[in-house]
Amino acid sequence: MVQAGEYGVSLNLRCGISVTLSACLLFLAFPPFHFLLPSFVALIPITSWIVEQKNSKAGSYRALWGGFFFGVVYGGLILHWVPITLWKTSPWVMPAYLALVVLLAFPKACFAWILHRLVHRAGVPVCLALAFSWTALEWSLANLPGAFSFPWLELGTSLTGYPEVVGSAELIGTRGVTFWIALLNGLLFELIIGFRHSIKVYRLLLRTAAIVLIFSIPTAWGFLRSNSLSVTRVGEVAIVQPNIIGKTSMSTRAITDSTLSVLSKLNMDRIGQSADLIVLPEATFWTRIEVDTVTQQEMSEVFKNWPAPVLVGGIGLTSTEYKSTEYNSSFLFDPREGLTNFRYDKHYLVPWFETMPLSLFGWRTRSRNFSEYGRGNELSIGEFFGGTKFGVLICYESIFSEHSRLLRMDGADILVNITNDAWLQSEWRTVLYRTLAFWQHPAHLVMRAIENRVGIVRSSNTGFSFFVDPLGHVYGELESSQLAVGSSPVYSTEGPTLYTRVGDLAGLSSFLATVLMLVIVRFRFYGA
Repeated sequence: MVQAGEYGVSLNLRCGISVTLSACLLFLAFPPFHFLLPSFVALIPITSWIVEQKNSKAGSYRALWGGFFFGVVYGGLILHWVPITLWKTSPWVMPAYLALVVLLAFPKACFAWILHRLVHRAGVPVCLALAFSWTALEWSLANLPGAFSFPWLELGTSLTGYPEVVGSAELIGTRGVTFWIALLNGLLFELIIGFRHSIKVYRLLLRTAAIVLIFSIPTAWGFLRSNSLSVTRVGEVAIVQPNIIGKTSMSTRAITDSTLSVLSKLNMDRIGQSADLIVLPEATFWTRIEVDTVTQQEMSEVFKNWPAPVLVGGIGLTSTEYKSTEYNSSFLFDPREGLTNFRYDKHYLVPWFETMPLSLFGWRTRSRNFSEYGRGNELSIGEFFGGTKFGVLICYESIFSEHSRLLRMDGADILVNITNDAWLQSEWRTVLYRTLAFWQHPAHLVMRAIENRVGIVRSSNTGFSFFVDPLGHVYGELESSQLAVGSSPVYSTEGPTLYTRVGDLAGLSSFLATVLMLVIVRFRFYGA
């Protein structure tokens, strides 16, 4: 273990400024701010500080600790909403938040150590070392086992406010866009260093031309795609936003009664008879719908005049001779025939709320509707009028690019995201505060739409509920925190994209290349 002062390790004011500046710039690049410039310069301060550390054991440790503190500041900013939204859930919320921030800082420490090693030991140009190490980090986080996987707000997602700029995601995926952004950060850093050291003018011009070219080609592809891609109308979908507040403190019966009461008063005349599918949010009815005949009868009464099948969230149940397992599921309910045989069970469960990894203390100490859910393992594909097929993403499954890709490969014409983002709000007395996660969460869907050239429908209990076309444009958004219903056409395209066919080659290649370079460096220096 490294003690204070060992190997000469110390972190100074220069480190603090670099760490804070990079973290703040990254924070501003993501929703709801969506500033364009920070995406391409945010990594420059922390990269500059890491590269300045000497090629020694002490330098490596300084880079490691600097990266760790960068991760703490960045994670603290991006996830600041965790204690704000969950302070009523458990007295452990603040320790859990701090533990989460520290835990997520370790990958950033690894990134800084790897970047330092690739630059100083392997002699890799800073721009390539930065792009490979940062992308490898994101791939690793997304591919951790089970509930430990957490690809929240990857660097490529910072540009979802500019869907034309990230159109190349249909070729290289979100982590390919991450590689591109990190590469440009590195090239700009090298250009700045060139100015500082007064290198020859023609070299500065060459570096500037390289930056312009590397920025322009993917961007031009995105704008060309936006103006030329042919999309097809595959149906009309209605989204319902019940705006049921307080679900986490209500009994399952109270949730069902409240939801049925709200839906029975809903004016469905706004959508007429044109809708082919009606989508309700996650956990619309927090009950075992398949065996709850009373709730099924009540649903039939409420939905009897609705013009189309209704996709609803509820609790799925699978029973064997030895045990019964509950799932966070979605069901398709026909207003005339009742519950159909379609059921999709959530694959990616929210840690500490739907599954309990490494639970060593009483996290859920108050009465709340949390459960230990089973993990779904089938890619169920539903179908509505005209043969249009849909795949379901429940809650934060939208952040997992591989899951959406597999649904698309399995035949889904559109993706439907059902969620309950009331979790991301906080109430203090009579004031309702929407945290930044309210904007962070749905931003991922823009990337899923572009990656797979697929239309997406989002129904959220309190908002934001909206549609995304295959170009990544958001439309038909309902007013948040209001009872609302809206209907819009949904669009798709024929055939899979390159990314849909081959998967995340950019992320995997970056990870393998980074590991290979580290191994080569290790054996080269070991042999020396």
